[in-house]
Amino acid sequence: MLAERTKNVAAAATRKLFHQVPLVNAWRKTLGLPPVINLTLGQPHLPINPRVVEKLQAAINHPDIATQFGYSPTRGRPQTLEAIVRLYKHYYPNVDYTPEEVMCSVGANQSLWNAFNILIEEKNNVKDVVLAYEPFFAQYKVQIKALGGELQAINTSNHDWQPTAIALQEALERYPQTKALLINFPNNPMGMMFEKHEIEQVATLLAEYPQIAIIQDDVYQDLSYQPFFSILGINPNLKNRTIVINSVSKGLIGGPDIRIGITAAPKTWIEAMMMQQLLQIASVPWLSQHALITAIDAKLEGTSQAWEEERKAIYQRNLQLFAEQLQKIGLPVIKQPAGAFYLIIDASKLLGKNIPDHLTVTDSHGATVELEGLWQRIGTTCLTTDVAIADFFLYAAGVAMVPTSGFGMDPAKGILRIACTVDQDKFATAIRQLQNTLAQISA
Repeated sequence: MLAERTKNVAAAATRKLFHQVPLVNAWRKTLGLPPVINLTLGQPHLPINPRVVEKLQAAINHPDIATQFGYSPTRGRPQTLEAIVRLYKHYYPNVDYTPEEVMCSVGANQSLWNAFNILIEEKNNVKDVVLAYEPFFAQYKVQIKALGGELQAINTSNHDWQPTAIALQEALERYPQTKALLINFPNNPMGMMFEKHEIEQVATLLAEYPQIAIIQDDVYQDLSYQPFFSILGINPNLKNRTIVINSVSKGLIGGPDIRIGITAAPKTWIEAMMMQQLLQIASVPWLSQHALITAIDAKLEGTSQAWEEERKAIYQRNLQLFAEQLQKIGLPVIKQPAGAFYLIIDASKLLGKNIPDHLTVTDSHGATVELEGLWQRIGTTCLTTDVAIADFFLYAAGVAMVPTSGFGMDPAKGILRIACTVDQDKFATAIRQLQNTLAQISA
């Protein structure tokens, strides 16, 4: 009964683990154990921008509130588009956008879907190729595949995980059918960024390939701890083939469920994306647009600067402290990030280890609890992949991490990702639970 195209859509490995957490929580509850400490989601744990809260409360309490909920234009209300133009002038001062060249969507995830939808297809059994530096955001591959294309990774492991122009050149020669290049820095999952001389060389190289579209995913731009360089900042002439995507949930607002992303692109591309969006959602909710306008105004006026700086400082402290604690229990961080709030952890020492079918843990009252039947729950008796290690930590230690094979990394390397979006006390508890589990598997 299902359409053939649905067979191309499957949840990324990262999403599969997210769905396991509630099931494991239910099991742990029957044993009297506390809930899983979830280090999977890139979801800020800090309060959202207080200026946005204040303005939303005022809007809801305004006498005219009952008249504000008619359909918005699909691209966004005029005041929303004008605010986006102002923000992009702040982000990319060498580039000028008009209200006809920007739009908003229900989150940056939809912005990506819109972009892929107007660019990617399979024609005469030939799939369009999208290039992205490894490791890459898991949703890229899923969305591109659903549209008949294929994502190919640009190697960075040979260059200390740094993106380079040489690696891009090699990929372009290997995949002459390349339709688009994805640039996402600071990136999810590693938080790496371009060095200025490298992005200058990339911009020069791209000028030689005018047929290739550029998708610039800047969702973590406001969580950069080093100078941020964009492809448009280096070469504004690439504007006529570039789609720029930002997410205020990670940056300006800090609240993912506000669900609003923003996009800039050539006018005809925006019109095409608008039509795709019209078919899906009609329009973006007014309250989300109101939150966006408020967040943009607060940033440009400087009234949210203290909130932005405090939040970045907390994430930087978490990244440093959590890396030190992981190192102490034998789970070192591969590379300290230059942005975002993720750490990539080397758990390769566990590869080849046999999983105990039962082990002893301690509940919140200090009583011991026996975890039994781990082989059946995890689905294996030996740790041979990152997925198996992540499942082992989830069931045995009550700590949820993400296998990086979902980000295009080799599952046999045993590498995991955590989000440092929990408070330090909760992370200290996670470390104790991991340490107890590691001690029993090593025995």
